[in-house]
Amino acid sequence: MAKLNASAVYKVAKQVRASVGVPARLVVAGAGPGASALVTTIGGGAQSRPSGLIVADAESLSVLRKDDVVVAAAGDAGTDLSATVAAARRARCGLVVALPVGDASAVAVARRVGAYADELVEVDPRSAEGGARLLEVVARVAGPRGPALAGDLPALRPAVVRSLVRRVAAQNAAVGAVVFLPGADMPAMTLNQLRMVLQIGVAYGENVGPERVPEVLTVMAAALGLRTAARQALGIVPVGGWALKGAVGYAGTLALGEAAVKYYETGMAQRVPADPVRVKGLLKHIVAQRKRFVD
Repeated sequence: MAKLNASAVYKVAKQVRASVGVPARLVVAGAGPGASALVTTIGGGAQSRPSGLIVADAESLSVLRKDDVVVAAAGDAGTDLSATVAAARRARCGLVVALPVGDASAVAVARRVGAYADELVEVDPRSAEGGARLLEVVARVAGPRGPALAGDLPALRPAVVRSLVRRVAAQNAAVGAVVFLPGADMPAMTLNQLRMVLQIGVAYGENVGPERVPEVLTVMAAALGLRTAARQALGIVPVGGWALKGAVGYAGTLALGEAAVKYYETGMAQRVPADPVRVKGLLKHIVAQRKRFVD
């Protein structure tokens, strides 16, 4: 069973830091107007291409890494889709195949060369709606790679953060619904939330380290508040308490995700001091509060 203490908090921070040790790259495979449109959309229209955005050639495809995400412009005559899919499979990296809208033959070709149905997206990246849809699919396929990618690709950031928050909220809903001992779910849910807030920080280009502890403490305090609300509500609901706990875990995590986004967007991360003495005192207080909830 997960424990909530200073050691667990710093272990989570260390894990998140390790996850971004190798820079993630988004590789656009193709040669033609489709690939150019993908680069413009994913790069956010920046005049200079971000370092994490690469236009693939034969050499780039040969050195793909598992932390990469490949986006193939299937509609371009210069795109060797078969070679691109094969290279992505060898590297075990993420793959998105961008197809022309309504082109059934392009879909058939993509499936024939080994692309999976959930890797395909029919989209015109030059339109606002198409660009947004493309970024949502890239964020979904990126999964754990998403925050590191978004740190270098701001256009991808909103989609990555939404995907991350929804995923963690669903995890916490499941934890809250299946753990029946009073207070036993709180450490696991809170550590999930800690990891989420740190990963959102990564998506905003923040370094993960001791300076992130203030965010961690903020999330922990909020999680304790959610536990209070849940216990009060459970006290007056005779049946279905497991469902209520799951709902509290889900809604509370969504709220924390929104708060974290506002926190990073307003630049608060640069203005919160990481005073070691204060941090230690707050951690002791939070652990004591957690014990009170369990008793």
